[in-house]
Amino acid sequence: MANNSQNTHQQGVLKVIVSGGGPVGLSFALLLNQMMGNTVSIIIYDGRWTEKEGQVVWKTAEAGNSRRQQVVTIQSRQYLKYPQAVQDRIFQKEAYSEMWPESADSINGYGPRNVRISHIENCLLEIANEQKDNIKLIPARFNAKEQRDEIEQHHVLAICEGGGSRSREFFIDQFGKESKSMYSLNGEHLQDVVLGLRVKSELSDPMSILLTVTQNRFLLNSLRGNGFLNMRLTDEEVKEVVGIDLSSQELKLKVCIQAQPCLMECSDKPTNFGCATHGTLFLPALLKSSPLWLRIQEGLKLFNVKPENLTAVTAFRLDMVQRPRFTVQLYPSTPKTLGTFGCLLGDAANAIHFWSGRGLNNGIATAVSLARCLKQQWRGRSFREADFTRHEGLVSMLQYRHKSRGWQTMVDTDADGKTSAIKDIIAQGIIEAEQGVLDKGADIAILMTRLQQVRTRLQQRVKGLPSDQVLQEHLATLDAKTLRTLVVSKPWNMGKVGGEEVDVDLLFEETEGLNIAKPSTHTSTPTSDNPLLFAALIYDGDEKIHHLNDRFDITIPNKSLKIGRGQENDLCIEDMSVSRQHALINFNEKQALMIEDIGSTGGTYLNGEKLEPHQPKKLKHNDKISFSTIINYTIEISS
Repeated sequence: MANNSQNTHQQGVLKVIVSGGGPVGLSFALLLNQMMGNTVSIIIYDGRWTEKEGQVVWKTAEAGNSRRQQVVTIQSRQYLKYPQAVQDRIFQKEAYSEMWPESADSINGYGPRNVRISHIENCLLEIANEQKDNIKLIPARFNAKEQRDEIEQHHVLAICEGGGSRSREFFIDQFGKESKSMYSLNGEHLQDVVLGLRVKSELSDPMSILLTVTQNRFLLNSLRGNGFLNMRLTDEEVKEVVGIDLSSQELKLKVCIQAQPCLMECSDKPTNFGCATHGTLFLPALLKSSPLWLRIQEGLKLFNVKPENLTAVTAFRLDMVQRPRFTVQLYPSTPKTLGTFGCLLGDAANAIHFWSGRGLNNGIATAVSLARCLKQQWRGRSFREADFTRHEGLVSMLQYRHKSRGWQTMVDTDADGKTSAIKDIIAQGIIEAEQGVLDKGADIAILMTRLQQVRTRLQQRVKGLPSDQVLQEHLATLDAKTLRTLVVSKPWNMGKVGGEEVDVDLLFEETEGLNIAKPSTHTSTPTSDNPLLFAALIYDGDEKIHHLNDRFDITIPNKSLKIGRGQENDLCIEDMSVSRQHALINFNEKQALMIEDIGSTGGTYLNGEKLEPHQPKKLKHNDKISFSTIINYTIEISS
């Protein structure tokens, strides 16, 4: 393959600059390179990188780069759009877990996966280092003002620098100024500050899920218990989130933990959380009487985190704005320039809110969209605005969907129709608790009702949910003031934030040559220890109007064939006797093919015997399966 310097002088080569080499910028570059090969030349800039032994790597904390250790939830709607080689690199055995249940963003039977964001960044950068023919990595911050000449010699500038993008602000006249009015209350732009607590929880994932979605004060997202406990702060608590420089005679207070944001790690003393960059200590941990520190301790207790398992503290400010444009021509085409278009991707386009990973999922979608757009529209000449119409529309749809959902996690509307910021509702609950307006028994009863309701909704999707006794005993360990705060914060409003999701496939079909992975048809080499089974359901009517061929790779956990009347099922049986969600066929941990009725109205029958709901039964070759006694199939199994 030709090297990068040769590519840039070839006729018909698409030339792209990427400013920002985080997961979105790297995803975009790798996808575009996969699609276009030697017909594209990509340069990526990032000041958080350095060069070591001929490879570009991430700078260390000692070099001033505080890596993001947060665990994010990445949805299958997004990660299945990566090439299989990228998926294999990211989803190594111990690198991810499946904590959350399947949702509207789960496709092909694959649920969301929890991954540490630094691990994603490491994997993507490693792969980019291996693509030196078409991808050039430059460990330096991109400067739009100083690098105008370089920008004009490229067709596209993909701006992936995050919510505080300097490149976007430099070109703000072209992109247009953002509006804050849509995300304001009583004329004031609403902002949240979230405290990120790096912890190890000893709760099971099912217990953590219940506790998280039942209140709006704390959110735990972890990888086998290790992750970040995010704490929504009130405005008064934000004033306490400061570092103190004990080396200065003036004992200066600094907000580096909010402004940078810095990661303040625990030293040998359990109350010393220090910022290596600024030499500050987290002040609330030093003050035994700090109200914020006491509430942090109660949050740890809620998720069964021992004090010594709180190992770092950080904070991040969250606000949302409405952006008018995401794709614009930055410089016109002339006899000497290419007519450069700028495209905002990831948080530079849509900084989202609170739920860990929502921004990354949005960012991957924008990266996929632009990569497919460039592949489809590239004709070996300068682009026109019309070439970006679908991409601009897709990112606008993502802005509407994700930010409308994000707004619902910032505010709550009471029975009288009054909308308030959730942080203000929590603040009022704290005031009531301090004034002694407490009834611990009543608050536990309220929380128990919520937990039971959430458990009922999740019981078909999450195994191992705790009993009433376990929940009751756990809540009883909490302080009455904490319980009051959890009660007033209200549960996550899943009804408002749920619904149809935006998929890149709506406007861009899979691009020829991309070889997107399809796990439902993914195969591997059969062995005696890992037999690859072929399972087919054969319709037993007068004509074989249904013949569903679906390969099940038993090395892929939790792969299920969903059966029912609803269009979302893998096998949709359009008969009113069949429930919308009727049955599942999957492999169990012993690699046996199983069928399970999931609470259907008409029942599921195996060889004429009605199955008990939620009691899986093993399937054998030539077994007869009936749905509601009317719709009959035969299972064929072979290796």
